[in-house]
Order: sequence, then structure tokens, then C-alpha cells
Amino acid sequence: MNSFNDSLKKILNFSFSNKYNSFSSTRAFLQHYSSDCIQVLALKENSIFIDHNSELEYIYILVHGTTYVVNYTLDGRRIIADTLTKTQIFGLIEAVNKADYYNSTVITLSKALLVKIERDIFLEAIYSDIAISSYVIEYLAYFSTHSIEHSRYKSAISPYENLIIYLYNKALGKRLPHRVKDNKSFIADSLQINKRTLYRYLNKLTDEGIISRDRQDIIISESNFKKIEELFNSINNM
Repeated sequence: MNSFNDSLKKILNFSFSNKYNSFSSTRAFLQHYSSDCIQVLALKENSIFIDHNSELEYIYILVHGTTYVVNYTLDGRRIIADTLTKTQIFGLIEAVNKADYYNSTVITLSKALLVKIERDIFLEAIYSDIAISSYVIEYLAYFSTHSIEHSRYKSAISPYENLIIYLYNKALGKRLPHRVKDNKSFIADSLQINKRTLYRYLNKLTDEGIISRDRQDIIISESNFKKIEELFNSINNM
């Protein structure tokens, strides 16, 4: 167990270091610690690795990439609850609360690297090693703060303003012009609106020269991004 704990601490330290590492260098680092207890997953975009209400057997640590969390209403409507980057520990909260099943579906939004560990082995490591506990407490503090701020922020502004923020984040740091190829159902679910409303918003943005479109793609040029950034800043300064 000590060997496992040492490997897990090195993975957590690497993950929480906030240093940028490429996909290939991150994969090489993780492979060094791959074992019977630590599985390294390299997933493509749009891969489901946790399914809502499936049995909670594993903890997944997101080390590289972006994921989104899907919840379902009682009438079966899909809601994109959050889009998550940085280090995430999926299944942790359910496991600590002694739940038997995952609460949400989690899907990759980009190619991603994850570490997969059996739930009971991970929990034993938390309870037996103060350094691992410290990483977990740090993560839970971040996750709680993020969840509160995300909920407060999203409810304080309109779906249209949320779309502006969505487009800003999609293009930020990308080479322009940038094509947003996200499925419209995904965007609508993320904003918690129907597709008809989404298309009305997109038509408005197109008419105002804030975006352009090519079939199903949303195109954001340099001039488009400047306009989106101005709107983004005005939303944040409200």
C-alpha cells in the first residue's frame, strides 16, 4: 500500500502543481506510475467515462483535458451542469458519502488523460495518509467554491449573456479565426435553453456582426473576438 500511496502522491502533486504540461509529456509521466492499482486512460473527445446511476466502482482523476458534467431532470431532460478543466476527482464526493452510484454522467469535451483507481483503494489511501488527505481537502475546498460561484454567476445573468461568455471561452487563446463546432444541442443544454431560443440568439449575433456562420459552425474572427471580448467585459463589470 505504501508504494501505491507514494505513486498517488506524486500524481496528485503533478496534477495540482498548476504547471502547463503537454498531452504527450503528461501521458509519459502518468505511464511511469501505471500499475495494477493505477490505470491510465487516454480518451478521445466525447468519450463517456462515468454514466449516471451506474455502480460506483472507481475514482477518476482528471489530469489533462476538459470534461462536462451532465445531469437529468425528473422528466428526462438533459442539463449540462458544468464544464470542468484543471484537476478533478470524479466519484470522490459520492464515495465519501457512501453512495453506491454515480450522481452524474461525465463526458470528455477534448481529448483527456485520467487516472482510474478502485474506490476502496482510494478511500483507504485518504484515511491512512495525511498528505493524500491534504490534497483531497484542497480539492474539495476548490470544488465547493467553484460550485457556489458557478451557480451564483450563472443564475445572475441571462442565457444570452451566458452564450457570450461561452463563445468568449471557446475562442480565448485560440488561433483566429476559430471554428466552434460544438453540437447545438450541447450548447443549448449547457445554457439550459431550447434549440429554438439558441438559434434566435445566434441569428442576433450574426446580424450584429459579432459572429459569422458556415453551415453548422460558428466562426469567430479577430474582429468578432474583439466585439465578444467587449461584451464579456461589460457583463463582468455589471
